[in-house]
Amino acid sequence: KCGTSNGLAAAVISCLKGIHIEQVERAVQLVHRMRFLLEEAEWWCNHRQLCVHLELGTYQSKRTVCDVKTRAEKLVGSDGVVNECAFSSCSVDETVLGLALDESLSNARQFRCPGTKIAIAMHIEATEDVSVLHLQMDSTNRANVPLLTTEQCLRVVQCGYKKHNLSAFSDGVGLANVQQAAHAVGGRIWLHGYSTLESEGG
Repeated sequence: KCGTSNGLAAAVISCLKGIHIEQVERAVQLVHRMRFLLEEAEWWCNHRQLCVHLELGTYQSKRTVCDVKTRAEKLVGSDGVVNECAFSSCSVDETVLGLALDESLSNARQFRCPGTKIAIAMHIEATEDVSVLHLQMDSTNRANVPLLTTEQCLRVVQCGYKKHNLSAFSDGVGLANVQQAAHAVGGRIWLHGYSTLESEGG
């Protein structure tokens, strides 16, 4: 229903486009805002539905040709950069890809140092039998964010892991659920923490 409502809102905007009356222009701005909220609601409904199917073991993966680079650039926006790659489109499960990108970006934005950019790199590893899409996201955390150990990183992405202080009203999907989705399509995610001071020799 969110998708249908969004389509109707787009039709209203199309009908009112070009009418230069202050009240109409204000109404169009409000409808644009309404479309944004509907898109967010539709996004969360789709991902919640995905999580339910994963828990029940009824999720059926569907691969389509997706412009991964453009999608990543749209999601990261001005918060980061997507490195140049030798391809743009490939066949993937867009639902799982979107879930992984969205949750990873949410975490990066939450903990990153202000003013720093989120870096996204991608490449395809091709063999005789299968081709695998690799996506890497790198960000610099704030100084007050503790450095996770290897064991803690593994625990965070384990299926079934929940933060002890997770709010009942949290709308975050969680990396553990992303891992479950990745496993359902034959993939995996991982988390790695490292000190920039060590890499700089300081």
